Order: sequence, then C-alpha cells, then structure tokens
Amino acid sequence: MFVRPTVALVALVALSLVACAAPQRPRVRIAGAYRFVCEPLDARIIVDEDDQGPCALWTTRSLGLTAGTHRLRVERDGWFPMESEVTPAGGVVTVTARLRRVPE
Repeated sequence: MFVRPTVALVALVALSLVACAAPQRPRVRIAGAYRFVCEPLDARIIVDEDDQGPCALWTTRSLGLTAGTHRLRVERDGWFPMESEVTPAGGVVTVTARLRRVPE
C-alpha cells in the first residue's frame, strides 16, 4: 500500500499537535540557588528528603530552590552528615561541606 507524502505529513502534524495539547506543569518560581563544595566529593545532596545526586554534580551547576525554608543534608556512608535549614534569599550561595569520618 502506498501512502501519499501529503497524507503522511498531515498525520504527523496532527499527532504532534495532540502531543503538545497535554497538560503542562506550572512554572515554579526560584527564590535562590545553591552550589556545593564537598569533602568527600561523592557525598550526596539531599533537599527536603529528595536526593539531588552527588555533590560533584552541583559544583559547577546551581540547584534552584523555591521560597521558604528547606532542609538540607549532605551525607555519605561512613561519614557524619551535615544538616542545616536554608531559606533562599536570591542569588547563588556556595555551601561548603567538609564531612568527618565515623571512627572505626
């Protein structure tokens, strides 16, 4: 069966319009951003109980946070965690976390 190119093009455009009509997530207003410098570098960044990945990911990128108070934790197995509450106030803040090893 042969499909004319114009029919295929119309079908493709219709399909892409349907995909764009899906509900969009509302934009979130960022109140401030954080970068991290950690020892050890592979420590995990946890914000409001959500794992944001290794610290190394956030040394060159900024982690944007919404307005309000957020619970921040930097952790790694075998090391004491660093915990703090932060309230973004605009701009980019660098957080330095030097964890201490748990004695054996």
